[in-house]
Amino acid sequence: MKLKKATAVSEELLQSFLQDHGDLSTLSLKSSTSYVLKEADEIISLFQIEFMNDKEVWLKTLLITEAHALRLPQVFQAIMSFVYDHTAATIYV
Repeated sequence: MKLKKATAVSEELLQSFLQDHGDLSTLSLKSSTSYVLKEADEIISLFQIEFMNDKEVWLKTLLITEAHALRLPQVFQAIMSFVYDHTAATIYV
Protein backbone atom coordinates (compact mmCIF):
# COMPACT_ATOMS: atom_id res chain seq x y z
CA MET A 1 0.00 0.00 0.00
CA LYS A 2 1.19 3.49 -0.82
CA LEU A 3 0.06 6.59 1.00
CA LYS A 4 -0.58 9.67 -1.17
CA LYS A 5 -2.23 13.03 -0.75
CA ALA A 6 -5.73 12.95 -2.20
CA THR A 7 -4.77 15.87 -4.43
CA ALA A 8 -2.09 13.68 -6.07
CA VAL A 9 -4.64 11.10 -7.25
CA SER A 10 -6.69 11.47 -10.41
CA GLU A 11 -10.19 12.89 -10.04
CA GLU A 12 -11.75 9.89 -11.79
CA LEU A 13 -10.03 7.44 -9.43
CA LEU A 14 -11.33 9.43 -6.43
CA GLN A 15 -14.85 9.56 -7.86
CA SER A 16 -14.77 5.82 -8.56
CA PHE A 17 -13.87 5.20 -4.92
CA LEU A 18 -16.42 7.67 -3.54
CA GLN A 19 -19.40 6.41 -5.53
CA ASP A 20 -19.57 3.41 -3.19
CA HIS A 21 -19.79 5.62 -0.09
CA GLY A 22 -23.02 7.56 -0.53
CA ASP A 23 -23.39 11.32 -0.22
CA LEU A 24 -20.07 12.78 0.80
CA SER A 25 -20.68 16.29 -0.49
CA THR A 26 -19.32 17.78 2.73
CA LEU A 27 -16.00 15.97 2.32
CA SER A 28 -13.27 18.30 1.07
CA LEU A 29 -10.90 16.14 -0.93
CA LYS A 30 -8.76 19.08 -1.96
CA SER A 31 -7.86 19.64 1.67
CA SER A 32 -4.19 19.31 2.56
CA THR A 33 -5.27 16.86 5.26
CA SER A 34 -6.87 14.31 2.89
CA TYR A 35 -4.90 11.17 2.06
CA VAL A 36 -5.50 7.90 0.25
CA LEU A 37 -4.02 4.46 0.62
CA LYS A 38 -3.60 3.03 -2.83
CA GLU A 39 -2.58 -0.33 -4.21
CA ALA A 40 -1.95 -0.75 -7.93
CA ASP A 41 -4.60 1.45 -9.59
CA GLU A 42 -7.15 1.15 -6.81
CA ILE A 43 -7.87 3.25 -3.74
CA ILE A 44 -8.29 1.05 -0.70
CA SER A 45 -8.93 3.77 1.85
CA LEU A 46 -9.34 7.52 2.17
CA PHE A 47 -8.76 9.41 5.40
CA GLN A 48 -8.55 12.94 6.73
CA ILE A 49 -6.50 14.01 9.70
CA GLU A 50 -6.16 17.28 11.54
CA PHE A 51 -3.08 18.12 13.52
CA MET A 52 -4.42 19.60 16.75
CA ASN A 53 -0.94 20.49 18.03
CA ASP A 54 2.59 19.05 17.77
CA LYS A 55 1.70 15.85 19.61
CA GLU A 56 -1.99 15.20 18.88
CA VAL A 57 -3.84 14.28 15.71
CA TRP A 58 -7.55 13.85 15.09
CA LEU A 59 -8.58 11.17 12.59
CA LYS A 60 -11.63 13.01 11.26
CA THR A 61 -12.67 10.70 8.43
CA LEU A 62 -11.83 7.14 7.48
CA LEU A 63 -13.38 5.36 4.50
CA ILE A 64 -12.49 1.89 3.30
CA THR A 65 -13.94 -0.18 0.51
CA GLU A 66 -16.09 -3.13 1.50
CA ALA A 67 -13.86 -5.41 -0.55
CA HIS A 68 -10.88 -4.39 1.60
CA ALA A 69 -12.60 -4.24 4.99
CA LEU A 70 -10.51 -7.14 6.29
CA ARG A 71 -7.43 -4.99 5.73
CA LEU A 72 -8.60 -2.40 8.26
CA PRO A 73 -5.82 -3.29 10.73
CA GLN A 74 -3.23 -2.67 7.99
CA VAL A 75 -4.91 0.63 7.12
CA PHE A 76 -4.77 1.72 10.76
CA GLN A 77 -1.12 0.66 10.93
CA ALA A 78 -0.29 2.76 7.86
CA ILE A 79 -2.09 5.79 9.33
CA MET A 80 -0.34 5.37 12.68
CA SER A 81 3.05 5.10 10.99
CA PHE A 82 2.36 8.24 8.98
CA VAL A 83 1.26 10.19 12.06
CA TYR A 84 4.17 8.99 14.19
CA ASP A 85 6.61 9.95 11.40
CA HIS A 86 5.26 13.49 11.85
CA THR A 87 6.14 13.33 15.58
CA ALA A 88 2.60 13.10 16.89
CA ALA A 89 2.11 10.74 19.80
CA THR A 90 -1.66 10.59 20.20
CA ILE A 91 -4.37 9.86 17.63
CA TYR A 92 -7.97 10.65 18.49
CA VAL A 93 -10.66 8.79 16.58
